[in-house]
Amino acid sequence: MTRIHSALACAALAAWAAFGQDTPPPPMPPSAPAPFNRPSGVVVPESAPPSAPSKVIVSYWDVVRDLMVRAKNMPPRPGRSAGRSGDLRPDYPFEEFRNLRGSDLVRAAHEGAIAARRQKAGRPAAEADRQVWENAMLALEYFPLLIRDDNDIRVIAKIIEGRDEDIALRRFVLDKLAPDQKNPSLLSMFLGDTGTGYSGEFGRALDSASSHPLEDPSFQTESMRVNFGRLMKRYNEAFSADAKIAALVKETGQPVSSAALVGEKPPEIEKATRDQLAGIGIAKFAELIAVHIDPDSASDPGVKAETRRILEKIAAEVLVPDREVILRYLDPSRPVPPKAPEAEGMPGLPPLPEMESDENLMPVLPGAESGFPIEPPVSQGDQPPPTPVPLPSGL
Repeated sequence: MTRIHSALACAALAAWAAFGQDTPPPPMPPSAPAPFNRPSGVVVPESAPPSAPSKVIVSYWDVVRDLMVRAKNMPPRPGRSAGRSGDLRPDYPFEEFRNLRGSDLVRAAHEGAIAARRQKAGRPAAEADRQVWENAMLALEYFPLLIRDDNDIRVIAKIIEGRDEDIALRRFVLDKLAPDQKNPSLLSMFLGDTGTGYSGEFGRALDSASSHPLEDPSFQTESMRVNFGRLMKRYNEAFSADAKIAALVKETGQPVSSAALVGEKPPEIEKATRDQLAGIGIAKFAELIAVHIDPDSASDPGVKAETRRILEKIAAEVLVPDREVILRYLDPSRPVPPKAPEAEGMPGLPPLPEMESDENLMPVLPGAESGFPIEPPVSQGDQPPPTPVPLPSGL
């Protein structure tokens, strides 16, 4: 019925155009839908088979931009209560985006970056970067709502580690990954939530940007800072959730810093918490970035300075399996502490317990107390019996 109404409406408008503009248009069919302004990035094939889709998107950036402008111009709708009087959650009018997916918005962000560079051609680089940032914000705001599978996560994570990507677009995604946003958006709340199950994808991208020798120095410095901040957020959350720490805070009425674990009198924590802290991977991250301050490293001075700052903080405040390793990253001339002396005797074997005499080392076997020699047991099968042993004289 919708197609029929649309055909009738188009026929009526065509007839009106044939009579001239002074002739009033004929009335629209009563049930015909309102005219729809097609986004500029959508093309309708003139002769498409019935089974083919009616719309072909040639520019995802144009489509997303037009949809966002239309959503912005919609009449305001009442906000949704977040549970307290006067506390309203933001209302996102994303109905127009239902036919898209996350990877489509990432493609729109790429196309928006190209459009921004063309628009600001000949202008200062900072102005062009700012336009790329604004286009990326417009294109990716609804990304969390349109994720279909892991591929949508991978395509946005590749923006961070892709050194051939637009640098301003990379900075936009990296900024949304930083923990503790001052003005969180829908995208930053999703990317900053380590409980989404996708922290591994973003962690690998951040590791690549933090360690690659050909990375842009300023972007690499910021990548290390964001990477370490995300790791420390998980570390502090695991520490605060420990049952013994929670009991200590309740007893003293004072907060307990995770840095106390490396102090002179560290508080007790559960073994499971200790294992969880080690599994976050801060020691591996330290090893990853330590190459920047290697004596033979050609890293940028700013990258080296940030690396030292992070390693010093890890050595002073983080519980790691071997702190001496971190300290030797900072000072390769630091002497290696001597190993604990091994026990006397065969190396690798634990020392035997103290005995009253050497006689106790011999096992007591049946028959030994009578003084008779112990004969080996008779084996089963077709083998010959053992040779008899003559008894000593006098018995």
